[in-house]
Amino acid sequence: MKKTFTVLAALALFILSSTINAAPCDYKIRLSNVAASDAYENFDYEYNEDNLLVRSVSLIEGSTYIMDSLFYDEANQLTQVKLFQLISDVWQWVAYVIYSYDESGNKLTRENYNDFGSGFVQGGIYFYYYDENNHMTNWDLYMSDKLVQQCSFTYNEDGLVIEEIGLASGFGGTQMENSWRIVTEYNDHNYCSRETQYFWSGYWDLYSYDEYTYDETGNCIKRDRYAASVVTDRHEYTYSEDYSIEEIVFPENPEEDYPEIHQMKTRLVSDKWSTENDQGNLQYVCDYIFNYTDIIPSISPSISVTPDALSLTLYGLKEENVGSIFISNNGGADGIISATIENDANNVFSFVNENNATILTGDEYELQVAFNVREAQNEVYEAVVVISTNDPEHPTFEIHLTGTLIVAIDEMTTAAKMYPNPVADILNIECPDIITVELFDVNGRKVAAYNSINGDDALINVAGLKSGIYSARIVDINGRTTSSKIIKQ
Repeated sequence: MKKTFTVLAALALFILSSTINAAPCDYKIRLSNVAASDAYENFDYEYNEDNLLVRSVSLIEGSTYIMDSLFYDEANQLTQVKLFQLISDVWQWVAYVIYSYDESGNKLTRENYNDFGSGFVQGGIYFYYYDENNHMTNWDLYMSDKLVQQCSFTYNEDGLVIEEIGLASGFGGTQMENSWRIVTEYNDHNYCSRETQYFWSGYWDLYSYDEYTYDETGNCIKRDRYAASVVTDRHEYTYSEDYSIEEIVFPENPEEDYPEIHQMKTRLVSDKWSTENDQGNLQYVCDYIFNYTDIIPSISPSISVTPDALSLTLYGLKEENVGSIFISNNGGADGIISATIENDANNVFSFVNENNATILTGDEYELQVAFNVREAQNEVYEAVVVISTNDPEHPTFEIHLTGTLIVAIDEMTTAAKMYPNPVADILNIECPDIITVELFDVNGRKVAAYNSINGDDALINVAGLKSGIYSARIVDINGRTTSSKIIKQ
């Protein structure tokens, strides 16, 4: 059975087709080849570094080779397509198409030139027109400066084409008359559900219509073409969920009529084609297999977490103690973490900041945990922070938490003297029987500790601390405490 591809009518359909590709920063794979299972046809696609199609090579019937080379301007707008055909093992340039655009990027003209053996001769010129919303309203086709076709479009309130009407004059100089009409219907999700094609024979005569079926994801899984209420052509599509449409580059060559790609949300795998045979029965022809290549190799983040355990102490029910867990992404890909606090029987631990985060490659994230007891019940509290990641090597980490509550500590009756305050380098502390001096930042994190001082005064070097406000906690030989604020210059 010889294969044929039916063109629905208007040559402007490729202009109106919505773009399949999405944000280029999300691309992971490219469609590189479409091959018929019966080896009758094969299509190869090549792209540039901007993921734009630069070359397509078609092999038809095992012997006919056709190649398109595509060229773009600085704005990545397609400006020219050159068509080559392999004749006697030599690629011969046989036709080309050039395009122009307005300041909004709308295509204004399309001119084609053909070489029939004596040099390139201009064929037709399309002129495209748009409304204030950049919707194409109509186009005109001129051949040898004569208007030969016109087409107009009607849109619904969602900006979708619902009707296309074409007029033609023929080449005999006859008046422009109705020629074709396409009516498009949509379902509740604004997916195209039916396209009906009419031709003019004194009235709009129904020629054929296409019906589209979708799965729950929104992938088009079947396209049936009807003529006289009989299915004459069918395409059945299968998909894989491993890549979404935002991650896939498809060839966008307006001069190609294959591969036939309809709406998809995930990766298209195959297209099973059946068409009407000579007896008028639907007959399986072949499967088109869609093959892809990687743009970015499959990579994973490398996550590490410190510390393995976290100990927090709360003194006298007066302040909230905060500890930090540092999560590092050591490369590969962006890391994703989510954290939960488990086995916290007394609900005394909580996250200070967001416990769901994305960590860019090479970056570090500080997850802060607070220990805050409102009513003293125990002296020691325990829990576990479970951190889940998208690193397949280390999908989870567990940080064991211990919170120690110290209450009923006598405060010093004599306040300690600290000077100078603000301090730049050396802090003088005068207080009887000093044993320990600890410094905490505004988040309650201990930043320095000075032990076994054994005296009535102390000289503390704080030159290495960052500028800011700190709390100095002093413990004497009897276990009594006092706290004061200092300002580090």
